[in-house]
Amino acid sequence: MDFVYTQGLEIATWATAGPTSDSDAGPTSSPWSDIDRCMGQTAGGASVVAAGPTLLAPEGVNIGEGAIQVSSTVAITTSAQSAARAQELRDSRLPGCLDKLASGSDFPGKTTARRLTAPEGAAAQFGFSFPIPDGTSGPELTAYEDMIFILRGRVEVVAVVFSIEKPDEDMIWAVTDQIAAKLREQQ
Repeated sequence: MDFVYTQGLEIATWATAGPTSDSDAGPTSSPWSDIDRCMGQTAGGASVVAAGPTLLAPEGVNIGEGAIQVSSTVAITTSAQSAARAQELRDSRLPGCLDKLASGSDFPGKTTARRLTAPEGAAAQFGFSFPIPDGTSGPELTAYEDMIFILRGRVEVVAVVFSIEKPDEDMIWAVTDQIAAKLREQQ
């Protein structure tokens, strides 16, 4: 799919750990399936879902290799599904729902979800923070995961920036700008 985040100049030296295999990129691999279920929606699965590569920061950029990761998933939907997604992103219940989903996932410890001001070109942005052990007897570290939702027509992209430190806002903007530009060019 042409709409996922790919290696831009801002991360030209980063390693690629993907893309996810086609067998993983089915209608249930989109985060929307879980969101719909949590919010009691019945918009249905997308007709096409594809995952882009997971891009890993080189050692030294953060506290270790892979301490910053960027990935994205794209879904092609019907007009009705796109309208339902836009409504869900405005729903005041969504942060609590995302928090519930994150708490039941692979994240260790208590997660905290929060709605953030979305970068230009994005429909919404949510951030999660959660404690992770650092493998020593030292204090726990805090991990951050930001989900950026970019909708245009029948195309829905969810980009994820994961970091052991609070993510660089410039990275979130660069990811959003690249995907939004790709979507504008295709319209």
